[in-house]
Amino acid sequence: MRHAVAVIVGVAILVFAGLSGAAQSTTVPLSRITPEDLLAAGLTRADLKSLGADPDKWWPEFPQFNVGIGGPILPGMRFYVTQTFRQVGDPARRRIEVALSLYGDTRAAGRAFPAYADHPQADKGTTTVVGPSTGDESRYFTRTTNDGLRVTSVRFRTGPVIGRIAVLSQSEYEQGATLARYAEPVVQRIRALLRGQLKAPALPAARARLLPPAATASGVGPVLGAAAVPMEAWAVEAGGDDALKTLALLRQIGATDSVMRRYGLRAAVGHIVEAAVFQVKDTASGAAWVDDTVRAGKESKGRFFAAGKTGKHATFLQWPNGTYEIQFAKGHVVGDVICKAPFGKTSSVCEAAVRQLGERWFAALPSR
Repeated sequence: MRHAVAVIVGVAILVFAGLSGAAQSTTVPLSRITPEDLLAAGLTRADLKSLGADPDKWWPEFPQFNVGIGGPILPGMRFYVTQTFRQVGDPARRRIEVALSLYGDTRAAGRAFPAYADHPQADKGTTTVVGPSTGDESRYFTRTTNDGLRVTSVRFRTGPVIGRIAVLSQSEYEQGATLARYAEPVVQRIRALLRGQLKAPALPAARARLLPPAATASGVGPVLGAAAVPMEAWAVEAGGDDALKTLALLRQIGATDSVMRRYGLRAAVGHIVEAAVFQVKDTASGAAWVDDTVRAGKESKGRFFAAGKTGKHATFLQWPNGTYEIQFAKGHVVGDVICKAPFGKTSSVCEAAVRQLGERWFAALPSR
């Protein structure tokens, strides 16, 4: 259910670098900066509120930690992270996409920044527009997607980090000045990150204990990143156009917060596996949520599999967009495992990966 709706994430990659960043004060070794740290430098709902947007209407999706997957990957990039916000209930389908990329050093980022302008999977073919200077160097541009969305973007570099913030709307292009206002708090946090003054917050301990223990995930692949996830993100990805209704249901069954972890998949290059978990008020609520996944899968013509050793209330299916997902309820806990290739065709090897992690995780969870 979490991935019943295809998530549209532009190949927006934020790159920070450029020789003009030589003056950037970088005191922390770049090797110590994690994908979670880089995500912490990105745009937040608090930023949107301070800039005049209603955070109750701008909901985040699940963050993406892209380490060794995705593109375009220009020489010197270590990894990048993305975070998308959607304006719920908006007929113009507005959303904000934020992508931040960390390079191995400032020189590599400095070389990469101008290369994006002519890269066929990045800024090539876009229209350059005027906007305020931000970061060490910046560029503003517009384009129109195949489905008619108008996209206004700012790509900027701060030391060894390149970022891109894009506003998408069915009705109009955004002003460059607005993009600069979105970028400014991000630039400031990137600078704090490079000075060693910013670290990712720790996951809530009570929730983190519910994620798969290391031994249960040993057959999957390396951990790419983890984050606390508000229930609005579940509502966006599980509910689609009914996100408001889905959030109301989640609140009704007692779900208040969630955590997720993304893994690489050793068995298939370019694939990821995600585990996410939240708690509900009673066992009946968890069962009802999973049963609703079955209904959604049937309506979308998903392909169902035997759920295996994941309890009485579980469903395992492949959604029409290719994503494999197993979701189960155990006591007051709802666990969810998905596998997909974010930037290519999802392989059938995901079936075994999802089943194995789902069964081992289910066995490791407490009965309540």
